This record gives sequence, C-alpha cells and structure tokens, in this order.
Amino acid sequence: MNSDHLLLAERVAFDGQPYPDPVPKSRLLLDALLKQLKQLRSADGDRTAFEAALATIDQLLRYEPPATALDAESEDAALFADELIRALTYRLVAANEFFKEDRGISGFDIGFELDRFDHAYDLVKQFQRTVRAYASRPFDAVLCDIDGVLRHWPSVEPIERANGVAPGTLYAAAFAPHRLLPVITGQVTDARWRTFVIEDLAGSAQLTAETARALVADWSALRPTADENAVALLELAREVVPVALVSNATDRLEADLTDAGLGNFTDNLVNSSRIGFAKPDPRVFAYAAERVGVPARRCLFVDDTEGHVEAARAAGMRAVHFREIADLDEALRPLFPLLRGSSY
Repeated sequence: MNSDHLLLAERVAFDGQPYPDPVPKSRLLLDALLKQLKQLRSADGDRTAFEAALATIDQLLRYEPPATALDAESEDAALFADELIRALTYRLVAANEFFKEDRGISGFDIGFELDRFDHAYDLVKQFQRTVRAYASRPFDAVLCDIDGVLRHWPSVEPIERANGVAPGTLYAAAFAPHRLLPVITGQVTDARWRTFVIEDLAGSAQLTAETARALVADWSALRPTADENAVALLELAREVVPVALVSNATDRLEADLTDAGLGNFTDNLVNSSRIGFAKPDPRVFAYAAERVGVPARRCLFVDDTEGHVEAARAAGMRAVHFREIADLDEALRPLFPLLRGSSY
C-alpha cells in the first residue's frame, strides 16, 4: 500500500469522505462500517486511542490475539470500541485501493484477504456488545448473606426433644439479644458464648447442668448444608463482578465455611465478629462496599432478613429480600448475558 492509499483511507475514516467504489466482495462489510462511522461518539476521533485500536486491528487481521486484552469494563471501553471501527474502516479502504490497483498481479486472493476482515469485524462486534452490556448492568458487586441464603442449618427441635427440652428453649437462650450481640460483634468468643448459653439454660430454663451441656454439645455438632443452586448462581456472578459474603456470625464462621468446602468461595468475607459491628448497622454496608472496591450505590445486597434489606437500601444499595432461590436468580440475571461476552 502506498501513501495515496493511506491518505484516502484517512479521509474516509476521519473526515467522512464517501467511498463509492469498493471491490464488490467488500461492499457489504464496508457499508456496515461506514454506517457505524456516522454514529461514533466523536467524529474527529481520538488519535491516541486510534493508534492503539489500529495495532489491535492489525493483530486481529493476522488471526492473533491482541497484545492487550480488550477490557469491556475499562472507563474508555466505549471510546476504544469506536476507534476499533474507525481503524478497521481505515485498513479496509486502504486494502480496497490496493486490490484495485494490484488487479491480481501479486497473486492475492481477494476472497481470502476479505475473510480476515470479516474475522476482525466479528470480534469487534462481539466486543461492542459486551461493552454495551457492561454499561447497562445495574450493579458492579454482589454482597450476599450466608445463613438462610447460601447455607441452611438443620432444625434444633430433634435434639431438643432428644434431651427432653421443649421446642424453642435453646434458641430463646442462645439468641437472646444480650447473648447474641456480644458474640457477633467479637466481644466474646464463640466458645465463651456457648458456655453462657449452658449457664442460662441451667438457670432460666431450669434444666440440669448435665442436660444443658448435652443440649449445647448436640447443637454445636450440627452442620449446615450449602444450597447448591445459590452457590452455582454466585459462582456465575463471580465471573463478572466481585462477590462478598456478609454475615452476622461468630469467630467460628471461617472454620465452618472451610468444613463445608466454601472456604475459597468468595472474593471477600465480611464477618461481623471480625469488624466489631453487625447488620443492620450501616457501617457493615459501608465496610463491605469498601472491601469490594465498589460504591454502595453500585452494590447489590441480598439477605433473608427484611430489616437488613431495608438497612442496605437506606445505605444506598440495591437490595433484594431473599425468600426462595428464584429471588436470587432474578436479581443476578442482568449479569448473565455478560458471560457470553468475550475480552478475546
């Protein structure tokens, strides 16, 4: 290609000069590119972005992955997508001029050459679709409760009955506010909390010390089951955005998650007993958003406790009250089309 080819290509790509006489086999693709050129955000283009886009197009034309992966989430992704169109137009116009001048002297197979342009255009269009999808997604991080959403504990009624205790007795003692708040804010350990529960059961519930210890031992031995559907949905979400688990829990949480095979499941774990405050304290939501590096207004919060959901909304988050797995599926659905996108 000579300088005249490139000068004409520049006039078409940057100045909007018509190009009425392409090689017939390239007409459809060139028409599509010229139509998009008219819709670009900047008619004048960005020279720095154009040069980077041109290098990328040249690699795609050689069926090579670009040296720098196409990042649909970057701040300038939309601008770069525009410049990819401009760069591909530039190269195609110049190629057309070469084809017309060469007229087969060099033995070029025009059909084969244009296949390279079709290949590059397909990848650019795919990148454009992914950029649009990211730009339209409603949130950039997922903050999810654990108990009642990701995992479920078995009922304690069987062990209460087995120990001759009326249903509801254990939780009345264990989850009394003066017992629960200190352990989920790290003021006392999980082990110490259970000791207090034994003492309370032997006192206010009028159980023998032996029965109270047996009941708490049986309770402590219970293990939750992970909700496979919830895990699968959050795993998909993690392919697109950071996911944090946010739980009012004791210092036993990390070990319990490891035992359940969920120790490495999340990008971030926010355990109330480690940070000193618990949901619905607004500091929990601010802390979790900071951990994932996303503003609160761009976070989705999911919890099975309505009061926590309301507190998250008050903190500026998009929030969903989890009642069944369909609630989580619906909340995360805007992310799933992005999984079909590609950064090449």
